[in-house]
Order: sequence, then C-alpha cells, then structure tokens
Amino acid sequence: MKKILMAFILLLLAAVGLYFYFEAQKNKKLPIFSNPSGSPFIDRNENPEAWRKFFFDRMFDREQVVVPKDFIVPERDVLETFSSNLDRNSITWLGHAAFLIRLDGVTILTDPWLSQRASPFRWLFGPKRFSPPGIRVENLPPIDVLLISHNHYDHLDKETLRQLPNKDKIRVITPLRNGVLLRPLGFKNITELNWQESTTTDALKVTVLPAIHFSARATYDQNRMLWGGFAIEGKEKKLYFSGDTTYGEVFKTIAHHGPFDIGMIGIGAYDPIELMKASHATPEQAIAIASDLGVKTVIGMHWGTVRLTNEPAFEPPELFFRAGAAAGFAPVDLWAMKIGESRFY
Repeated sequence: MKKILMAFILLLLAAVGLYFYFEAQKNKKLPIFSNPSGSPFIDRNENPEAWRKFFFDRMFDREQVVVPKDFIVPERDVLETFSSNLDRNSITWLGHAAFLIRLDGVTILTDPWLSQRASPFRWLFGPKRFSPPGIRVENLPPIDVLLISHNHYDHLDKETLRQLPNKDKIRVITPLRNGVLLRPLGFKNITELNWQESTTTDALKVTVLPAIHFSARATYDQNRMLWGGFAIEGKEKKLYFSGDTTYGEVFKTIAHHGPFDIGMIGIGAYDPIELMKASHATPEQAIAIASDLGVKTVIGMHWGTVRLTNEPAFEPPELFFRAGAAAGFAPVDLWAMKIGESRFY
C-alpha cells in the first residue's frame, strides 16, 4: 500500500511539474507589461531573505484578529437593504475590494473575492479571511457588469467566479489578457482593454485606467496580464475604482478622466513599507490619489477582511481619516464602511 501511495505522489508531482513547465514555455512568448514611467520600483532580487520571510509569515499566519462586534452587517439585512432600494444609486461593500454597485439601474460587481483563502493552495494554506463576505456568492443578486482589475487571487477568485450564475448575461470588463482566465469559468461576453481605452455597456461608459502594481498567479507568468483601475461613468455620476495600486505621478497625468463623485481606493496592505511601496498605497497615498483625480467622496477599501501584510488589521481607517482631514476632505466625504453596509449617492 505504501508503494502504491508513493508512486501516486510521484506521478502527481511529475504531472504538476510538467504543467508548470509547459505553462512557463507558453508565457515566455508573451510580452511583459510595465508600470507607467516614473513609478516606484522595487527589485525583488535585492533582499530575497526579507521576501522569503514575508511570504512565509503570510502564508502560515495563525494570528487571530479581533473583529469589532458591529463591523459585520448581517447578510439578511444587507440583502434587504439592497433589494428594497433598486431604484437608487448605491454602493455596498462586500469586503476587501468587492463592491456591489447600483448606478442608473445597472448592477456592477468589482473584484469579487468571496471565498475563504486568497491562495493558489486554498485547500491547504494561504491568507485566510477573518471577516465573512457581506453577501455569499450564492446569494448575490443578478449581476449586469463584472469588473476585474487584475489577476491576483484576492481580486480574480476562480472559486467565486465559477459559482456566479447567469454568466451568459454578465458583461465582463478587464485589462488586457485576463480573459484567458475568465473564459474557462463560463463567461462569454468579455471585453479586454488597454489603459485609457473605453467601452460602453448598459448606458454606462467604462474606461480602464493605469495603476501601479503587477500581475502574477505563479512564478512563470509575472506581468504577462495587465492590471488597472476603472472609471465608471453614468448619466450624472462618475465613479473611480482603483484596483490595487500605489501612488505615482501617473495620477496627475490622468486627472482629465475626473473629477469623480466617488472613488474606491485601497488603503491597506502597506507594511513593511520597504517591500510594499511599489504595489500598495498607504492611507496617506490613497488620499493623494483621490486629490489628484478630483475625487469628492473617498471610500477606503482593501482592509478589514484578510491579513495580507503586517500592519494591524484596523489601523488603515484611522490613518485614512487623519490623512483625509489633513488634505481638506470633510468627514462626510471619507467613508470607511462596515462589511455589508450600503450607502447611497
């Protein structure tokens, strides 16, 4: 029995090795995308020990996060609020970078990671959410438009996307080359755009905007798929969704896409700064992005859901409010929402 088991394990390892080999060969033929000129840059080969320690700590993190009692809105209340206000423009935070948005009667879903782990090894280890999603995937309302900003596991979650119903009716908009991951999941209507390219759908105009980040789902495909944010323009309201990004001069150069009534911008996953400064904004930098783009109301996202980096789980909104006030934003225009909370605009 032991020999049979050992043989099976060896065959499995060989199959996995062959898969990675052929995928690596295939991806070698694809051009590599780069961040905008002048963006912050980190050479990951300069301090490999720091990176190894960081990834090991995050993959096997067992620290318990204490979630405030009133931080999670009960799912039945989330669904009731959403379904009883379909005639109003609303934004519901499902956690992390996942929002359920109503704009001019259209239902938009952004980066829906609603499963337990953000990891290629989700059945074994990897970053695990400490807050449940605002709405479980099986209870989501019908989606008209799906926006996927990039291919990281906490933004393009195959487990969630595989379970979405009515895929034949969902319009998917994503940066270049991400469609190869989405088509096998059953999506048929996929539009892939380069930075500053636009498309229209359901009376909305959606533009992919530059972001300072990177893409990868394995060691062999880094930066082979494009990353970005979105401008979402309705009849009277214009929204900005940052995806993952840090701060750079590029936001001044794309300010003509604004101003924006609301901006959903990442404020978490920034510590250690020396490792994260080229891929995730600090709360202070999120406010700088909002200022450059002419965002009136800023929603802090990418926090309160999973420990991807080392800062305390509920530190980002504290720094966000402080930075926003210092930059001249009124308290009413700085939103750090509860998971499952809906707000109207």
